[in-house]
Amino acid sequence: MTKITQLVGSIFDDKNFYRKIAMIASPIIIQNLISSLLNMMDTVMIGKLGELEIAAVGIANQYFFFFNMILIGLCGGCSVFIS
Repeated sequence: MTKITQLVGSIFDDKNFYRKIAMIASPIIIQNLISSLLNMMDTVMIGKLGELEIAAVGIANQYFFFFNMILIGLCGGCSVFIS
């Protein structure tokens, strides 16, 4: 076996690493799930009113997603500079 395959094998076999990654990623996953469920519930509640209203909610959800991505980028960038 070459050194590269040994290194790759040791990285993928490290259970402690995956446990730490899961602990770090789980709050982010839950936050994105709640955000998506919020947008879905908006669409479901407005669904009985008509096509124009659903289109308006869809556009508002796109703006909300864009704003959310800007905030995530700002917070990520600030955390890099602060650390």
